[in-house]
Amino acid sequence: MTSRTLFFIAAVACVAAPTTSNAQFGRLGRGRDKPDTAAASRARADSVAKPAADTGVKTGADTASGSPAPAAKKGRFGIGGVLSRAASGVVGTIASVSGNMMTGSTADLGTVVPIVSRNANTWPKSLGTMETKIIKNWGDGGDLVTVSFTQRSGGFMSKIDGTVTIDGKPADYATMGVYSSMVATMKGPRRVEVATTTGQKAGFTIPAPRGALRIVSINGQPNPTTLDLTKNVTIQLAGVIPGDTTLLLVKAMTSVLGLRGFYETFYVRPGATITIPSAAFRNLNIAPGNVKMGANFNDSYLLVSRERWEDAQNATGPFAGMQVFTSESDGRSFAASASPEMNTGFSTKAELALPGGKLVYSLFKAGAFASRPIAQATKIAVISFAARGTTHLEKVTERTTGNTRTRETRTLTFPQLPAAVWDEALAELYRSVSPVFAQELGATILPIDQVVATPAYQSMAPYSKDDATTDVQFTQTYRGTKLISANVPISEGYGWNRVDARLMRETGANALLKVTLDLQLSERGGASMIPTLAFELVGAPNGHSASTKFVAGTIAGAGRPLKKNEAITPAVLREIMRTADFATALSAALRDFKAKEAANQDYQVIWSGR
Repeated sequence: MTSRTLFFIAAVACVAAPTTSNAQFGRLGRGRDKPDTAAASRARADSVAKPAADTGVKTGADTASGSPAPAAKKGRFGIGGVLSRAASGVVGTIASVSGNMMTGSTADLGTVVPIVSRNANTWPKSLGTMETKIIKNWGDGGDLVTVSFTQRSGGFMSKIDGTVTIDGKPADYATMGVYSSMVATMKGPRRVEVATTTGQKAGFTIPAPRGALRIVSINGQPNPTTLDLTKNVTIQLAGVIPGDTTLLLVKAMTSVLGLRGFYETFYVRPGATITIPSAAFRNLNIAPGNVKMGANFNDSYLLVSRERWEDAQNATGPFAGMQVFTSESDGRSFAASASPEMNTGFSTKAELALPGGKLVYSLFKAGAFASRPIAQATKIAVISFAARGTTHLEKVTERTTGNTRTRETRTLTFPQLPAAVWDEALAELYRSVSPVFAQELGATILPIDQVVATPAYQSMAPYSKDDATTDVQFTQTYRGTKLISANVPISEGYGWNRVDARLMRETGANALLKVTLDLQLSERGGASMIPTLAFELVGAPNGHSASTKFVAGTIAGAGRPLKKNEAITPAVLREIMRTADFATALSAALRDFKAKEAANQDYQVIWSGR
C-alpha cells in the first residue's frame, strides 16, 4: 500500500442532485438602478429559482434536466492542503486531525463500504513513509491488514459505532475510518469481524498469501548501493508462482512536498527476471504539478509487489460478496548514481481564425504511467454530453460625489429556453463533434442509448467538478447522459468496484468520453455569450488505483454578441454555441496533439503489449 493509496480513500466526492423545471422562450434584457437585493440573490451552482430582473424578463428556475455544477471556486481546508504543508516529522498528527474532520460515525453497516488491504512483508519503518507514522506497531517484514469504511454516498469516511476485531483482537484505530492490525510475520488467513452498538454483525476472511515474493538481486547485486536510473534496471526474483499471469508492480520511493512515499513506476509481466525500462523512472505516477518536486532518488527504495483483488472468504452480513486487496512484496534501498529528467507530460495550444471569430484550443497529456497512447482509444463510450452556463450577470458600481454616494447595479439576463430547444441544439453539437473524434482517432463511437442502459451507468449519480470559476445556473444533458467529471465517491472510484472499469466491461469500450459546453455571459466589450468546449477521454485503469486519460482539453474564444432585447431563437442559439467552428477546431487540435505524442516515445514504451 502506498501513501497515496492510503489517503486516496479520504477523497471527498462531489455529488450533485438532479433538478428539472419547465421554461419558456424569452428575450435578452438589461436594466439599470436595480435594488441592492438583486446582488444578494446571485445564483449559486446548486441554487433553485433565479430572481427576476426589473426589465420584465423572468429568469425563472433551472431549465436543466441533469445536474447543476458546483459553486464558484473557493478555498478548502482539505487533507491535501493540510498535508502539503506538513513536515514529515508531524505528518501523523496532522493526518489524524484532518482525518477526524472528514470522518463521521455509524452503527448501520448497510451505509458503508469496507475497503480492505493486506500487505505481506512490510517495508522498513526507518524509511519514514506516511504509513509508518500513522499505523500503530509498524514492524519491518510484518503482515499488515487495514480496513477502511467509506460511506456509500457522500464520499466521507466512517468510524464504526461498535467494535472491529482482526483475528479476534481489537483492531487499532488510526484515522479517517482506518482500522489496522500488524503481526510480526506472514500468517495464513486473517479474520475480520465487525459488531455495532445496535446489534448488527458482519465479517469476512482475507485469504492467505500465495507465497513469499523475494528479490534475489538487482543488476546482479544482492544489495546494490547505487542504481543508474537513466538505464534499464534488471531484477532477479524468487517466489514467482508458475502459471500466474498477474502483473507485478514496481514502485520507487521519492519525496513530494516533504513527504516520503512509494509511487507506482511500472507494471511488468511476472518472471524470474524482470526488466524495468529507464522510461518508467521518468514517468512515476505523480500528479503533474508535483512531478519535478518528486524527482529526488538520492535516498530511495525499490519495491516489487504482487497485487490482486480476491473474493473475501466466508463473508457475512452486509459485506457478503465483497472483495479484498492483497499483496506480497520485497524491496531494496539504493541511491541514484544518475537520475532521469522527469516527463512532465506535454500540452499543445494554438489560436484559429474561424467564421464566428477566434478560437483557442489547449490540450494536455500527463506522464506515461497515467496516460495511455491515443492509438489505444478504438471504441469510445460517451458517458457525459452536456451544456451548462450562466444566465444572470450583475455588475455593481458605487460613486461618491460630495456627501452623496450612488450605487448602481447593472444586470444582464439570458432567457430560459425550453428543454426541447436545448435538446435539438445539443443533438446538432453531438452530430458535429462526435464524428471528429471517430475520424481523427480511427475509433468507433458506441450508441449512447446502449451506454446509458448499462447497470454501471444507471447506478451512477451525476458528479460535477468543484473547481468551476463561475456560478453555473443551468445544465442540459443529451439523450439521458449525466453531467460527470473526475470526482466520484470512493466506493465507485477505487479497485474492483471502480465505475470506469465497470462501464468499460459492460459496454465493451476502451475509452470513455466526456464533453461539456460551458456558456458564460459577459459584458466585456459589449454583452455576449462566451462558449467553451471542454472534453476528456478516459482510459482503462492502470492497475488498482491509477486512473488514466488519453487527453483532456478545452476550446474557447470569442463570444457571440447579444443585442438588447434580442429574441433567442434556435438559430441564434446555434450561432452562440458555434457548433461548426468547434468541430473545425477540434479536428485541428487532435491532429496537433497526435503529432506531439508521436514525438515522445515514452508512451509507447510504457504501454507496449498492454
